[in-house]
Amino acid sequence: MGTLLVLATAGLSGIAQSASATAAVGDSSGIWYVDASVSTSGDGTSESEAFNTIADAIINDATKAGDTIQVLEGDYSGFTVSKPVNIVGPNHGIHPQDMSKDVPTPNQDRLTGEAVIKGMVTFQAGIDDITISGFKIVTPTESAGVKATTSDNVTITYNDFSSGSQPIDGQNGSASTWVISHNRIDDITGDNKTAIYLVNIIDLTVENNFIRHDNPEADGRRGVNLDSSSNVTLTGNNIGMGARDDQFEGTKWAVQLAMDEGAVDSVTIESNWIRGANTGILGLSKNSLTNVVIRQNTISDTRRAIALDRGSVAPPSGVSPVIAGLEVSGNDIAFSEFGVGLSGVADWLHNNEFKYSDVAISGNKFTLSQPTPADSSCTAGEGECKPVSVYKETIIDGSNTGKINARGNWWGTAAGPSANQQEESQVDSGGWISAYDDDPAKEGQPGFWPDSPAIIPLDVVLDDTKPTVTVTDSAQSLVIEVGGGTTDAGVDYKELLADGKGTIPQTTITTSDGVTVGIPQTRVTATDKDWDGVIKAPTIVPNSSITIPAESGTTVTIATAIEVGAGDIGLTFDNGVRLLLPSDGDKLVGFVRNGTFTPITTKCSADNQTAGDALAAGGDCYISVGADMVIWTKHFTTFVAYSSVAATPALAATPALAATGADAPGPVLWAAGALLLVLGSALLVARRRVPAKRQPEFPG
Repeated sequence: MGTLLVLATAGLSGIAQSASATAAVGDSSGIWYVDASVSTSGDGTSESEAFNTIADAIINDATKAGDTIQVLEGDYSGFTVSKPVNIVGPNHGIHPQDMSKDVPTPNQDRLTGEAVIKGMVTFQAGIDDITISGFKIVTPTESAGVKATTSDNVTITYNDFSSGSQPIDGQNGSASTWVISHNRIDDITGDNKTAIYLVNIIDLTVENNFIRHDNPEADGRRGVNLDSSSNVTLTGNNIGMGARDDQFEGTKWAVQLAMDEGAVDSVTIESNWIRGANTGILGLSKNSLTNVVIRQNTISDTRRAIALDRGSVAPPSGVSPVIAGLEVSGNDIAFSEFGVGLSGVADWLHNNEFKYSDVAISGNKFTLSQPTPADSSCTAGEGECKPVSVYKETIIDGSNTGKINARGNWWGTAAGPSANQQEESQVDSGGWISAYDDDPAKEGQPGFWPDSPAIIPLDVVLDDTKPTVTVTDSAQSLVIEVGGGTTDAGVDYKELLADGKGTIPQTTITTSDGVTVGIPQTRVTATDKDWDGVIKAPTIVPNSSITIPAESGTTVTIATAIEVGAGDIGLTFDNGVRLLLPSDGDKLVGFVRNGTFTPITTKCSADNQTAGDALAAGGDCYISVGADMVIWTKHFTTFVAYSSVAATPALAATPALAATGADAPGPVLWAAGALLLVLGSALLVARRRVPAKRQPEFPG
């Protein structure tokens, strides 16, 4: 049995183990050597007995599935891979481009010692478990570099592709588990050609590749196609398409989704650097495009940075495509006429068959070239010249009047988006980023985004048409206003919970009656793990539904009774929550849980978060703030403001004394503990001395 080899993977810098390190992939049970400098093929068992072609090593009867073919420096012809083998060149583990620099440069460690494949590498249909790593692959015009049709478990890494029309061509009928990483692709020839063309692959990773498809003589240049694929990760790639100064006619796109008839699902496009294309990331949406995350990419010098549904070809028969579950967040988009857009082009061509739902465009930085609609390069009304746009009456959540969530973005100034920066009728852009920490040291690197952007709260208005808002981000604060007459208003946090527990964002809710509840970012725990996650907005409950036991000789009057929380389900918080009851500053306070009233007798040390957080678990305190009453609490239930005063007895008459003469006394009455005697025209009062009853202390 030969030596077992271990594949080394490099980080983003592309610098891994030295070229002399023997390395391979998979469950290798044997190693075979190839050396172009030997005059005739040996048996391949050592460098001195090496085969002189790669094809000889593959077809060798002794070469078995999982073996490694170690190729030494030299020039080699193209070949067909007809066995599940690992074919490894001398530069395996060394990225052709030094990706650690702000401007990647050729890796000096690869300038010598290349094994150069001059011709196409073809994977025989149905052959799986193939690795090609560590080569320079040079192919003639109109020829692919590596071509596959139906192969699973494919790894293409650490190769330097030069020339050829389609360096990596994976137009599979069906395939699974591909990794394409740490390659350099350059000098592509021919019109309408794609650097990496992948179709019908499940579980696909494309990462840390350096791509330059910038030959101005090549028309229709395309970067990476991801068609009819699912469970896709595209990350850490540096893609330049060569367009400059609005000269986009020669380019198509840098990354493209869903051009083929198959659906695309579960795709993450993250931390890529994309520049100089007509469209940075394009979804033609010939079929459904679902569960797509486009996050923390740096996109510049494009006409359209991110455009979804730009296609004009009808979907397959019987298919009603949707774009759903789309997140576009944390991207740095600069020098583009058009930032992020959902185009309705396909809507009117396809009889409104395309529908958008669950789409969020947030946390992005737009620093566009800001052309005006009058500019010749920008046509007014077509969704261009705007960071976020929706073309006309695009179907959103089943309606052509629905709005895309475009909150929490940086629009270039603290003032937020201007009128021409969005299609206002279908873009909700409230609550923008108002300050931006621009760190020049991070410029030019993939995934450039400030460490701590200052995000102002999202403003939400609840009414009977929209009584509930759903929250999916524990970091994004909200300010919620509840309109008068709204029933069942609340905030749905279920996406942030597991077993009735989770961290929820800072949330301030104010009702039309002026009652305000302020929840900090905190962990909430429900007494029922099956809690639906909805916290009800403060709601006034009838005074008659509250019973407060009165001390002997006192009268209790309820001023305000407010229910907040989850009804019969108890909610507790790790941090203090602030409840403000307007105009109740001179009242006593308490809470009711399961019909039992408990007075709140502890006065807060201050009206601030520190004092609220200092409460014991499940604790409360009160403090008057001007005319208002503030309760700090670590639980939710029904809270009550009330007064308690000494009772005033009713007047009680006593029998009249009989008159015996002109000066005889008149009627005698007892009233409020005093004896009243009418004597002629005089009123005599005799009061008994009684101890004063201690009044309860009012808060404040």
